[in-house]
Amino acid sequence: MKLIGITQRVEFIEDYNEKRDCLDKKWSEFLLRCNLIPVILPNNIECAKNIIRSINLDGFLFTGGNNLVKYGGQEQERDNLERFCMNYAIENRLPIIGVCRGMQFIQDYFGVNLEKLHNHVAVEHEIKLGENNIVVNSYHSWGAKDTVSDLIVKACSKDKVIEAVKHKYYDIYGIMWHPERVSPFSESDIEFFEKAFLV
Repeated sequence: MKLIGITQRVEFIEDYNEKRDCLDKKWSEFLLRCNLIPVILPNNIECAKNIIRSINLDGFLFTGGNNLVKYGGQEQERDNLERFCMNYAIENRLPIIGVCRGMQFIQDYFGVNLEKLHNHVAVEHEIKLGENNIVVNSYHSWGAKDTVSDLIVKACSKDKVIEAVKHKYYDIYGIMWHPERVSPFSESDIEFFEKAFLV
């Protein structure tokens, strides 16, 4: 089974005065269904670098949660980690999937400007994916309606928000919906992850 480095959200737990790295347990369940082993990366750049350089990773998954610092987020350490992972993946020709905030990071990295959205948080909506119309969950308050030449639009919502992208040259993908929150897991999402990570 392939090893996938997976990033986490940062949460401050006020009752304990602790800043924690967090990951929905459903991600482990979903990735195992995709025949992938998650390697959890801490939001400590030096620690994560040592893990990445010590393990022969087969790709990266940028998960949801937290806004980018550029768009009001407070978690600079997460932005720094994902930037390192992106550079490492490009240099080593490794695939990446970005989910929700992870896709936003990919868009921002390649020069797409995001905008504040309405009616995209905690809803289900229809998107056009290729020639098909499908219903997906939505939990994002930022997105884009325009792209750059290197990011090919693969899906859009009815209000023209980009819901999926693929890099023109690299195996870098982004989706705005959360496959780990679908119950039961979608076979098409599983197939997409297996194909992207060459399982």
